[in-house]
Amino acid sequence: MSKEKRKKLQYFLACFPAKPIQLEPGRVYSIGRDEANTIALPEQEVSRKHALITWDGVQFVLKDLGASNGTYLNRRRVQEAPLKDDDKIGIGGRIFTFMVRSETTVDGLVKRAQALQERGKTQAIEISKLVPSHGLAGSLSDFGLAELLQTIELNRKTGRLSLTTDEEKGDIYLRDGQVVAAQFGSEEGEKAVYSMLLVGAGWFKFEGQEFEAEPNVDSSTSAILMESFRRIDEGAGNGPAEQ
Repeated sequence: MSKEKRKKLQYFLACFPAKPIQLEPGRVYSIGRDEANTIALPEQEVSRKHALITWDGVQFVLKDLGASNGTYLNRRRVQEAPLKDDDKIGIGGRIFTFMVRSETTVDGLVKRAQALQERGKTQAIEISKLVPSHGLAGSLSDFGLAELLQTIELNRKTGRLSLTTDEEKGDIYLRDGQVVAAQFGSEEGEKAVYSMLLVGAGWFKFEGQEFEAEPNVDSSTSAILMESFRRIDEGAGNGPAEQ
């Protein structure tokens, strides 16, 4: 890539549904539980100094700082790896999307964020204070199920998250941000959640309201997300977790 072309690229880190953070080449972005970090994530699953996003002169690179729960890139645990457009970074129960945009597409990105904000779909506020609207709907090609679950958990929302694919339909019921019940086709409980987390194409809808559902999930939302990353990292699919 020529120097002239590289200058036209801009880099962003997004955590749905907040406005993307623009990353500046040459800066170091620290991520962790400590408030002194560039991006502070006040959660127990996140280490005080968890990870770094640095510029190596050509591209941004993700570096794990020995975090006990690991740093994930596209659901696989990594120590250090270069970042490319649309990469998913998993830290604790949060999913960040790394985006590369040219100057001509940045304007469109900003306009889209502004339009969503006007419709009450998102708010340009601090990462630690994400507040989704009462109802969210869209395609999994825009926002993955893991991103949606971590957003609902962070904001302690109660409601039903429905997933529809060409072959199956499923529902995840949450109370105060925690998964309490789930069903996907003939599967129930955590197995159903893990299967839904593997789905890459389909439609989702979240309705923020009280519900009646028989509890069949014991693990926390963050624990489910971390276990999902671990299984994919180890090639375990959605089979039984190792003891």
